[in-house]
Amino acid sequence: MDKNTLVWAWVDKSIQALVRKMASNQGVSLSEYVRQLIIEDLDKRSVFTTKLKEGLEPPLLEPSQKKKGGTS
Repeated sequence: MDKNTLVWAWVDKSIQALVRKMASNQGVSLSEYVRQLIIEDLDKRSVFTTKLKEGLEPPLLEPSQKKKGGTS
């Protein structure tokens, strides 16, 4: 990954406490814990595999090539 960006959400104080405890139990920061959860969820949903396959497919046709039969 080239660049990092912030992802955040509002949660109830009791949830925040649980998340902080889970992160602490795993020996990671709150940020790292949430980052891991996001990546695990995307992986579970095969998002990375889908994106990888999209990258291996031929490039999309230009808009002018999509009309009536494909090539110009």
